[in-house]
Amino acid sequence: MQAVFVMAVLGYLIGRLPAARGVHRLPKPLRRHLGHEILLILKGYLPVFLANMENPTPMVTSVTAMAAIVANLSSEDRGKTAWVAAGGMLVVRLGWVGVAILLGGTLLSAVSGKMEDAGPIVFMIAAAPVIFTSESRDVHFIWGALVGAVVLYEVLLRGWVGGTRAARYFRAAAFGSLFLLLGVSAFYLARYHYRNLGIHVKRFAKGPTQMRVIALTFDDGPDPRYTPAILDILDQFNVKATFFMVGTHVARNPDLAHQVAQRGHEIGSHTYTHRNLLGLARPTLMVEVAKNQNTIERAVGRRPTLFRPPRGLYDNNLGAILEKEGLTLVMWSRSSVDWSEPGPEAVVRNVLTKVQNGDVILFHDSGDLVGSTGGSRLSTVEALPTIISELKRRGYTFVTITEMMVLSGLVGGN
Repeated sequence: MQAVFVMAVLGYLIGRLPAARGVHRLPKPLRRHLGHEILLILKGYLPVFLANMENPTPMVTSVTAMAAIVANLSSEDRGKTAWVAAGGMLVVRLGWVGVAILLGGTLLSAVSGKMEDAGPIVFMIAAAPVIFTSESRDVHFIWGALVGAVVLYEVLLRGWVGGTRAARYFRAAAFGSLFLLLGVSAFYLARYHYRNLGIHVKRFAKGPTQMRVIALTFDDGPDPRYTPAILDILDQFNVKATFFMVGTHVARNPDLAHQVAQRGHEIGSHTYTHRNLLGLARPTLMVEVAKNQNTIERAVGRRPTLFRPPRGLYDNNLGAILEKEGLTLVMWSRSSVDWSEPGPEAVVRNVLTKVQNGDVILFHDSGDLVGSTGGSRLSTVEALPTIISELKRRGYTFVTITEMMVLSGLVGGN
C-alpha cells in the first residue's frame, strides 16, 4: 500500500501543475496547434507511466491516474480534464493502439473549435473495448467508469448546463456523488475486500497456535495459466495445499482439477460462479453451493467437504445449506494480498513478516480484483518458492485444511 500512496501523491502533484503556463515553452508549431492539449495529455501520461515503471500493477496505475485527474479538476486547467484522463489511459494496457485512437480524435479537435473535447472523448469510447478485453479488466473497468463520470461532469454539466443557482446545485450534487462513489470504493477495497467478514459463527480460520504448522490455500482456480506452475512448485518442495475451486473454471478445465487432486492436494468449494453471497436469496445460494459440489465431484471423483465464500462475505442463510451439503466453512487468518497484484516482493513481505503458528494463508491461482478470472497471478507464482523455503527454514510444517482441523481438535486449536 506504500507504493499506492507514494504514486498517488506524485499523480496529484503533477495533476496540479498549470499546463496553460507552459505552452509558451513549446516549439512554435506546437504552441499554435494543440500545445495546451499536448501538455494536458502529458499531465495524465507521466504519473501513470512512472507508476508503471515503479510498480506495474493495475491498482497502483489506476489510483495514480485518478489522483492526477482529481488534481486537475482543482487546477488552472479545470475544464480540460478529459485530456488528462486520456493521457493516463494511454499507459493502461493500450500502447500504440491508444496513441492511434487519441491521435484520430485530436485531429477532429484541430479541425473544429466546436469539437475541442472530441479527441479524448472519441479516444475513451473507442478504447473501452480494448480495456475490457485486457488483463486485470476489473480495475481498469472501474477506473474507466470513474473517468467517464469526470468527463461527463466537465463536458456536460460544467459546459452545457446553465449558470443558474439550480444548475450550480446540480453540478455540486453530481461532483459530490462522484467522489462519494470513489471514497466508498476505496473504503471497501481497503477495509472490507478479502477481510474475513461474516456473521455465521461456525467456521474454521486458524489452526493450533501451539504447533508450527501452516496451511496454504489457493482460491478462484483452476486456471491453466497459473495452477500448473503452482502445482510444480508445491511438488518441488513436497508441500500439500488446499485449493478452493470455482465451478465454472472446473467445468472448463476438468482435467486440471483432476490433476490437483491426483497430486495429493485437497479441494474445496468456492461457489459455482464466484457470486457475492451476502444477501443472496436462499434458492440462488443453494444452486451456487450444490451445483459446484456436483461439478467438482464429476471432475475429481469426490465431493468437497470444505467451503469458502468469495471475498469472505456471507450471512446466516449459508449455515443451513452448508450443513445439508456436509460442508465446513473455512476462512483464513493471513492474506498474502496477492489479489491486488502488488508484485512478488510485496507478496513475500505480506506473508513472512506476519506469519504465526497455525495460520491459514490465503493465495489465489486465478481471479481478478472483483471477478474470478482475468487478472495476473504471476506475483503469486514468483513469490511462492521464497515463502515456502523460508517457512521451512523457520521450522514450519505444511498441512492441508482437514489435517489442520484434526490437529486443532487434538490440541484444542481455534
